[in-house]
Amino acid sequence: PKEIAEAIAADLAKVGITVQLQTTDWAVYLDKRKNGQLPLYMLGWTGDNGDPDNFVCYFFCSPGTSREGFYANPQLTEVLLEAQKLTDQSKRAGLYRKAEQMIHDDVARIFIANNQPPLPFSKKVKGYVANPTNSEFFNTVSIEK
Repeated sequence: PKEIAEAIAADLAKVGITVQLQTTDWAVYLDKRKNGQLPLYMLGWTGDNGDPDNFVCYFFCSPGTSREGFYANPQLTEVLLEAQKLTDQSKRAGLYRKAEQMIHDDVARIFIANNQPPLPFSKKVKGYVANPTNSEFFNTVSIEK
């Protein structure tokens, strides 16, 4: 994270924005972030299911609904809450595309990475299937002797 923060600070300096990087204890950092004391911060997230609502509304529904940050766009919240109600996946997809454009236009967050955690195994491990949500299930796994 330190190297990423330094790279971001350098990029911001190129456009005239001065950043004072600070490091602190993790618990203090999380508390300051939760209380709105950090004008800019970096945090990771891995969605734990395949539904877009697991990620999008969590971060972008207006305060009172959102559990993250102080961003508020009532029109966006309306679109996202409508998408939650639908079972027609093509209609939901259209609403999420609309929401993505609104998020993009507002520059509500800047996403800088998407990672797949490394999972090293011995060649003796058989039957493992990677899960795209990083929820690991080992019921199909066996170990070759």
